[in-house]
Amino acid sequence: MTTDAHGRALAILGDLQITADALAATTATAYDLTTGEQVWGPVEVPGPYQGPGLVFAAPPDGFMGETGPRVALDPTTGDVAADESSPEGIRIIGEYHGIVLLTHEDALIARDTADDHELWRIPLAEHGWTAASISASLRPEPGDGLALIATSETTGALLNLDQGSIVSSTARDAAVDPTTGTLVTLDDTGLHGYDADDRPLWSLPVAAETTIAAIGGVFLYLREDGAIRVHNVLTGDVAQAYEPDGQGPIIVPTHITINGAALLLQERRHLVATIAESPLNESFPTSSHAGMSIVGARVADST
Repeated sequence: MTTDAHGRALAILGDLQITADALAATTATAYDLTTGEQVWGPVEVPGPYQGPGLVFAAPPDGFMGETGPRVALDPTTGDVAADESSPEGIRIIGEYHGIVLLTHEDALIARDTADDHELWRIPLAEHGWTAASISASLRPEPGDGLALIATSETTGALLNLDQGSIVSSTARDAAVDPTTGTLVTLDDTGLHGYDADDRPLWSLPVAAETTIAAIGGVFLYLREDGAIRVHNVLTGDVAQAYEPDGQGPIIVPTHITINGAALLLQERRHLVATIAESPLNESFPTSSHAGMSIVGARVADST
């Protein structure tokens, strides 16, 4: 899913089409998420979705190995915005809502997918990076205007795509609470919270295996050695996001919207929680009500 240059939310679906040569070709088609209208496509791409963003490539010849040359599409038109097979010699890192991130020679570069205009560039040598060592992080996108990249096998960096700046040169995970705008980063020294103006709020140590499961409604959900721990994003304090006397398995959110609706994971089942119209939700969000909005939400299977 992505947004085009007009702010329209789109779902990009892959498919197989039979060509004039009776061969199966992979295609991508964009649909308006509000109306279901087909916006563009099908356009032929070299292979399945790779990501992040609208990045496609032919799969490896075997179970392991490198994919074929990657291409990135413009979310507004479906046109090819960058192609690794071009003579330019670029490496595509990912596409982020109309910005394609790539490496070329000795720089990390951001380009506008609509007109190939260069937005900014960061010299790799200034940070001890090499083009071969940079790749997209396997973690979800931290938030609008941010990108998490891997700069080596053990380190990463958080980028501000609009400004072309490095928010953190050590982050291995990051997420933004849509309710408060609080940014939480995770690095080798622990967890760190920053307000919407990038001012430090708190820091605390965590175990090495800790990852961010979800963030939203003033709550930060952490996975740590098979357990779930929840913190208040404004203070860093441990918080109560589940009813203390609740029965049944713990259901973990994987994505929470600004109004509290959520995508939840129960073992291998995906659930969608919507927000009931009630006086409780009129006061949302507060730290005391945010957890109740998830626990008491209408939940439906997403199959």
